[in-house]
Amino acid sequence: MKIAIVNDHFSSGPGGQHRLQNIAEGFSRLGHQVLYITPNNISHSVFESPLPLSGPKKFIYPYFTEFFSIYRQLQVMPSGINFLLIGLPNTMSKSLNALFGIVKKIPTAFDFGGLWTSFFDKGATYDSRSAKLKLFRPISQFYEDALTIFSSRLPDLITVPTSGLDYFFEHYTRRATQVIYHPVDTTVALNPSLKKPIAIESFPRKYQQCRFVAVGVKGDEWFVPILERIIKSFKNTNLVFLVIGAFPKAQHMCKKKGLTDKVFFTGNVPYYILPSYIALAEFAVVLTPPDLTSIWYAPHNIAKITDFMAMGKPVVTDSLSAADYVESGVTGFLVKDTPDLIRRAGNLADNPELLLRISKATRKSAIEKFDSVKVAARYLKLFEKLG
Repeated sequence: MKIAIVNDHFSSGPGGQHRLQNIAEGFSRLGHQVLYITPNNISHSVFESPLPLSGPKKFIYPYFTEFFSIYRQLQVMPSGINFLLIGLPNTMSKSLNALFGIVKKIPTAFDFGGLWTSFFDKGATYDSRSAKLKLFRPISQFYEDALTIFSSRLPDLITVPTSGLDYFFEHYTRRATQVIYHPVDTTVALNPSLKKPIAIESFPRKYQQCRFVAVGVKGDEWFVPILERIIKSFKNTNLVFLVIGAFPKAQHMCKKKGLTDKVFFTGNVPYYILPSYIALAEFAVVLTPPDLTSIWYAPHNIAKITDFMAMGKPVVTDSLSAADYVESGVTGFLVKDTPDLIRRAGNLADNPELLLRISKATRKSAIEKFDSVKVAARYLKLFEKLG
């Protein structure tokens, strides 16, 4: 089968926001031919196709030009495509390329990774540092949501990563959707049997006799006060919180608060090295910005959660959308607030038997539910039902 995957960009390593890329990897492992299409490229293999770093070319132009750029690529793609899969949003204008599938009689699917450009996202996902972008944000949200309602009638299939998003879309667009888990490579890239922990000798001496808890977050310094509360509650332990990422503002705040002995930032590390850092941790804490925790239909931090789970790390999270991924008490804990998070994290830190049992269940769940090959196989079953 020949499958065309459309997205605003791809990168040379799976993971992060590249949900479609991981699904495509699953298609390839099942023996299907995958064609990767962006506004600027078309290729039979994953390639670097970076977005502009800043300014109108990144935040404004694609809202109006992405449809035409992708349409030009579709016109010159090889013939014989059996299935067209379009990643959304960022931006919704590319959804109109489903018209190409209709004209060419190619079954077409939309995969919504989230609501990043929607009014219903309610967060600061869209970069709005400048006055012009702050003005453009509400305009773009209205434009994107209007396009979502219109274009949702075009594809044969719509998929989403969580049941909350499934419920939201079915009520918002009046169009049935299907839940497809966020896929990860549990065989090689995120296999704890193959990924050894990064050498502890490379860490500053003060961390070399410590136990680690991985921390997954988005944004910057907002999470430091939460970590401070957790650290104070664990003051008699040698736990160190391993924050995956650089977060310069958070590092500065940790220094001001005197938390550097208990918080270590990995910095921006390549994806292929990331599992070695995760392997150091006993479990993971995944935090959602306070203004977003109540948005049950938005799939916050799902990519981080699946990465941790694939490495056999139980997840303690306040993300309501994680309920499809984290089974509370089995593969981690879903918590309602910071005191609850502290209590659940303490349970894992102080009970080796509980930690071992949940760690095994977490790895098993990731293999069964989130492995990219199994997710891709489920996608193809949905495709087959299209006739």
